[in-house]
Amino acid sequence: RDAGSTDATLTFTPPDTAGVLVDTTAPTVSSIVRAGSSPTKAVSVDFTVTFSESVTGVDASDFTLTKGDTANGSISSVSGSGATWTVTVNTVSGDGTLRLDVNGSGTGIMDPAGNALAAGFTSGAAYTIDNTPPTVTISAPSVSTTTTGPVTYTVTYADAAFNASTLAQISWMRGV
Repeated sequence: RDAGSTDATLTFTPPDTAGVLVDTTAPTVSSIVRAGSSPTKAVSVDFTVTFSESVTGVDASDFTLTKGDTANGSISSVSGSGATWTVTVNTVSGDGTLRLDVNGSGTGIMDPAGNALAAGFTSGAAYTIDNTPPTVTISAPSVSTTTTGPVTYTVTYADAAFNASTLAQISWMRGV
């Protein structure tokens, strides 16, 4: 109002917001895959973690190692940038499985807009750790003496990572 009690006329012209994008979508974990072969007896294994978009704030405390049987290891380092990160697990020992999980809360992982990671991730690929050497046992011959044969031996092969489809029956004949 002015001195003569006349109301002022105010006009507001909003700014042009065409092309302005407000990012409210939280990043998610797209996948966790093994970077090496499995089964393995390596003392160090790597996992590749892929997020739905570029993220920052990724460190070793954001992950948990899920261990099966006697397999063990320690998350030792995290490297990468953008949407793809590598997590290294050292001092791998024992026998069983090792799977890398992303914690469900308190990670500090966020996208460039500041949206925090939406949820944890517990369905990635696991390594099968096999540090137990195979054993082979051969039985005594089916007969102690013969000139006409056959003589049969039973061979037993035991290994946690054994694949029976790779076996073939072997016959060996020696001339007399």
